[in-house]
Amino acid sequence: MVAPEFEALWDSLNIDKEKLGGMVKAAGARYDELFKTQKNRPEGMKYFDEFWGGFQTVRIQEINDAKKKGAPAVGTFCIFVPEEIVVGAGGVCYGLCSGSPASIPEAEKELPRNICPLIKSGHGFKMMRACGYTQSADFIYGETTCEAKKKTWEVLATHHPMHVMQIPQKKDAASMKLWASEIGHFKEHIAEVVKRPVTLEEMKKGTEIINAKRRALRRFDALRGMNPDVLPVSGKDGLLVT
Repeated sequence: MVAPEFEALWDSLNIDKEKLGGMVKAAGARYDELFKTQKNRPEGMKYFDEFWGGFQTVRIQEINDAKKKGAPAVGTFCIFVPEEIVVGAGGVCYGLCSGSPASIPEAEKELPRNICPLIKSGHGFKMMRACGYTQSADFIYGETTCEAKKKTWEVLATHHPMHVMQIPQKKDAASMKLWASEIGHFKEHIAEVVKRPVTLEEMKKGTEIINAKRRALRRFDALRGMNPDVLPVSGKDGLLVT
């Protein structure tokens, strides 16, 4: 059961409240079992517990509040998205629901059974209307890293706006030219979403923010890799942080 204050939000996003409510309940129980039962867990990890508690409510509200102010919301399944442009335009770029076997049967109504279960899971969440992040996205970002994804994006485009980028397969001049062109097309698409040009200064600012994030994650990863480990954060909680 979703909290009453979020009923209107879920309705506005055309979410199947019964399905998503059931998944949130199951995911919450699994989270408690995996993370909160750890011994000597740092107090600071409560921040992530609170975030998880509102991952399909409070965070979805934040994304949609940003959209009302003209910010683009981009959902993605891959790290190849040029999120610097999204953030520079004042938007939010986030990973979409995937990885659960519960949504796979729905996806297999349209996709072959023998392709990657991760891809099918993400597609199934859209078909079930059981992910607030997917329903909130102005468009879903796709990339051409495998044949299964290429076909899935074609099918997914019949359910939700998509933008697919060609990912170079080689490290040569032609590939760099292709990638530069694809980034230009992505920038133009973001401009269409926000209904204004994305300036060079905005892209510089977005690059600064994302590079700072990557440096922070690199520092955390380096600390986690020291022997003996100098952080009292488990490997499981390390995944939450990253």
